Amino acid sequence: MNEKTRYVIRIVAALFLAIGFIGFLAGAITGLGFDFRNLDSFELPLGDLKGIAVDSEGNIYCGLQFYSRVQVYDNEGKFIYGKFINSAGGAFRIRINEDDQLEVATARNDKLYLFEKNGTLVNELSDVGHYFHDFGKTGEARYHDKRQNTTYFRRASLLGSYIAKRDSSGEEKVLVRTPFHKWLFMGPLPAWLFIVVGVVMSIFVRKDPLKHIPGGYLLRRKQEKKKNNQV
Repeated sequence: MNEKTRYVIRIVAALFLAIGFIGFLAGAITGLGFDFRNLDSFELPLGDLKGIAVDSEGNIYCGLQFYSRVQVYDNEGKFIYGKFINSAGGAFRIRINEDDQLEVATARNDKLYLFEKNGTLVNELSDVGHYFHDFGKTGEARYHDKRQNTTYFRRASLLGSYIAKRDSSGEEKVLVRTPFHKWLFMGPLPAWLFIVVGVVMSIFVRKDPLKHIPGGYLLRRKQEKKKNNQV
């Protein structure tokens, strides 16, 4: 491998590592419970979608566990706002109550949050862990609207997750899809894949890659011994 090829591979590896770390950093920071109210108008990738809820107007609420966030879309799939949840980096579940308010129950810090449609926090209760178990199954990314006989669900594809709805006639329509430029930074996948690929490329572009991997020295010695025996 000539030096020019090594240089190109190093650049690509650095880009992969940068993209991966940005994706993971976003999840790590938001999971620590920092106040990001000024980012309510910024849409994050769907990522680790763990729950869907729909209110009476057809607004879609998506629980993104990796980012500790709930993102809200209108009935046509247009992003409205996002709300970070203080879940102490743990799991949380969402639902819409009879008053069309968003309820969020967290597992790790036993919180119950109540939000109005505009995202305003109106109540916060502590030590209410039983609510988390009352909300449904963990990781449930499907919601059936009995009023409209419509099902909202998450579908996964090679380029990430998207949300679609199926009406009573069986017709499906895609509502929410993560743009490609945001998919690149989505966590936990594909962010960790970019990191892994970047590390592998960085190692094997070296002149003696075997010494940079676990057991590489022994493997190299074995290859040298085999080569000497053949001679």
